[in-house]
Amino acid sequence: MGASEAKQAVKRVPRQAPGAAGQPSARVRAVLLEYAVGHLLPPRPSRDSLGHLIDRLAADFGAEAALVVAPGATQPLGEGAAYPPDISRDLVLLAQIRSAWATFGGRAAASGQAFQVDLDSGRRRVGLLVVPAEPADGQPPCALALVGDASRWKAGARSTLKAIATVVAALLMRDPEAVLPDPGPARTPLEVVGPAPEPAGPVGHDSLATALVAGSPTAVVAVDSGRRIREFNPSAEELFGYARADVIGLDMPETLVPEQFRQLFVDAMAGYLASGDQSGFIRHARLRALRSDGTERSIELTPMPVTVAGETYFFGFMRDATELENATMAVAEGEARFRLLSDLAPVGIVQTDVGGVCRFVNDKWCEMAGIGPAAVVGSNWRDTINPEDVVRMDAMRDVSGTPTELAADCRLKTASGREIWVHAVVRRVLDQHGKLVGRVAALTDVHHRKRAEAEQERDRRRLAEQNVELRDLNETRVRYLATVSHELRTPLTSIVSFAELMRSESPEIGREAGEYLDVIQRNAERLLRVVGDLLDLDSLEEGVARLELAPTSVPWVTRESVRTGWSIAAVDGISLDISSQDGPAVQADASRLQQVLDNLISNAVKFSEAGGRVQVRATHDAREWRIDVADTGIGIPPAEVEHLFDRFFRASNARRAEVPGTGLGLPTAKAITELLGGRIEVASTVGSGTTFTVYLPIEP
Repeated sequence: MGASEAKQAVKRVPRQAPGAAGQPSARVRAVLLEYAVGHLLPPRPSRDSLGHLIDRLAADFGAEAALVVAPGATQPLGEGAAYPPDISRDLVLLAQIRSAWATFGGRAAASGQAFQVDLDSGRRRVGLLVVPAEPADGQPPCALALVGDASRWKAGARSTLKAIATVVAALLMRDPEAVLPDPGPARTPLEVVGPAPEPAGPVGHDSLATALVAGSPTAVVAVDSGRRIREFNPSAEELFGYARADVIGLDMPETLVPEQFRQLFVDAMAGYLASGDQSGFIRHARLRALRSDGTERSIELTPMPVTVAGETYFFGFMRDATELENATMAVAEGEARFRLLSDLAPVGIVQTDVGGVCRFVNDKWCEMAGIGPAAVVGSNWRDTINPEDVVRMDAMRDVSGTPTELAADCRLKTASGREIWVHAVVRRVLDQHGKLVGRVAALTDVHHRKRAEAEQERDRRRLAEQNVELRDLNETRVRYLATVSHELRTPLTSIVSFAELMRSESPEIGREAGEYLDVIQRNAERLLRVVGDLLDLDSLEEGVARLELAPTSVPWVTRESVRTGWSIAAVDGISLDISSQDGPAVQADASRLQQVLDNLISNAVKFSEAGGRVQVRATHDAREWRIDVADTGIGIPPAEVEHLFDRFFRASNARRAEVPGTGLGLPTAKAITELLGGRIEVASTVGSGTTFTVYLPIEP
């Protein structure tokens, strides 16, 4: 198709009202591109060619506005620079577009990647899509900007816009005057300036500049050479939390900059004023800003020093870094996969086609595998994974059509021959028609986690084996105790019985022989009690002891135990007192509870000297009973308190004092208390006494 035919084709294709279209067909896009090539690149383009092209772009793409962004142009563009022709009257829209280009334009022009932002039209939110020309050495930046529903402009449409923007950029480089408008009011010239515009006059003295600053969605702060704030737009008020009237005339670094960064601002401004050095004014710097409430916020700043009529001003264009990081930039279908890969970094990334052939691996993947991309691209992804894991992963695939097809741990082969564990997340890549065109996988190194899990599993198995051994040992111990108790109790019972028989049947036994029989009987009975206590404790700790649970009066059991201990205390010259309040019953075995208190009172009397005192108190609150048995005895060394409830343990000072005992009473008391749902605690001071406290729950 020739140039003249293309122009006629452009005119023949039925126009659509702005907003009615959104994704022009491939034929329409081809006609637009051929028209641009045929009419903007010849040596003498017609002056209305760009205007026709912009008009058709707006109509066919369903845009509410379309314009050429050409930062740095020495002349305003002609009537073909914008649609609609009176767009120059919409100062707020122009301010928003200028602000978006000032924030994102530099990077977009350098990378050639489009960007998209939301604009507030006053009635509703619309999208701004800016598609830059393909970057070229020596060529000034140029872009096409469309306002409307940017979500409808998919990859094909954006590719066409990028190609047309490149044609326009080439035209401006060759002959910028070729598109100047003819004299007359047909259209309004427009030039959209770039990230570093020269202002038309001092701050606040130009109505257009005032409207642009006021309507800008980017925070704008202007500072004079004395560091005083001269301008503070509404977006700056929202960002910093100050009202404009409260900050005008204030020192900017003192007001808006955290203390640790203030000197950097002061030095940069002073350096520029002294020598014109702009090294302190780096575009798109990530900084911390100070809000009115004292909190700090991360911002992205584009600084710009400007001299007007001999007076120097410092402009700052700022956006919340969170907003910038969350802004989404729609890109062409071919670029979408690479943007996804970039979003997933720094994990290892591999891209495959439908057949599983690797088409791309990132540096992180190569670092994990120790393999260069040339050795992987073109091979099947299955060759990089342990074969056993490949079979497992194929069986785990989600075939329902969800975006995430697979998430699993697997072993990645490396150049050294060893394998490392990675967590792979596989996502489908679909084209604009929903057809599967490939897959992208993100691999996270989990080798250390897997090794820790393996160690935990070994520890678990080792613990299980030890538990089995302990159970076997415990069963052996139980059988041993049963055997020993039987073998001991039988002869001991015989000894006691025969001692009693000898005493009753042989009255002629002399005094000395009778004393010998007393010793025999006394020690045999003591051994019987030890064996009985040991078997009793064993059954309690094993949880097989039978308890006769019934509502039990704690005050009654306490009084019974004290009555039992009075005679022993009286013989030893010990005062035994009781104080008990009435209260609710508890679910307990009365005889077992009395056994606990008997043991504690017996110990308290046994370890107290003549003239000492033992106090038993029973109190309660809404949740539990508390029974204290306190003595004024020898006490327990602090280092030995934690062993008091161990079998056969006796305190060192008790052994030195030769106080008799088996070391089974306290373990038995603790076991019974815990079977009753309670607990037992101890507090002791050497030389002052000991207090044992039993807690028993009150049933609701």
